[in-house]
Amino acid sequence: MARKNKAFKKYLDFFRKYVLVFGFLNGVWIAIGFNPKSEVLSLVSRFEHYLNPWIMVLFGILPTMLFLLIIYIVYDKARIWGLIAVLCGFSGGLFLLSYPLLSIVLVIIALLLSTIGIRRR
Repeated sequence: MARKNKAFKKYLDFFRKYVLVFGFLNGVWIAIGFNPKSEVLSLVSRFEHYLNPWIMVLFGILPTMLFLLIIYIVYDKARIWGLIAVLCGFSGGLFLLSYPLLSIVLVIIALLLSTIGIRRR
């Protein structure tokens, strides 16, 4: 019984961290027209004359590096099924405002795919 509970926590942890937070919430941000990267860069650009030019380069590269790191972590934890689950979660967030029922179905599919991905790992 304890082994099943531990496995369930593993699925839930992957689903919460990567599918919902990374996939779904990024889709929601795009659906409402908010781009966190551009907001942070516009905030930093106000102080660019005080900052070292290398720090500005770092702020330009950092979001791409974080994106690639998250993709690597998802692939490492659940392989291709995990990537597809995150893509379904992202699509669910993207369609949340226009097609709410489709969004719910995509998140449920993402839950199932993340479970498959963790099991096969």
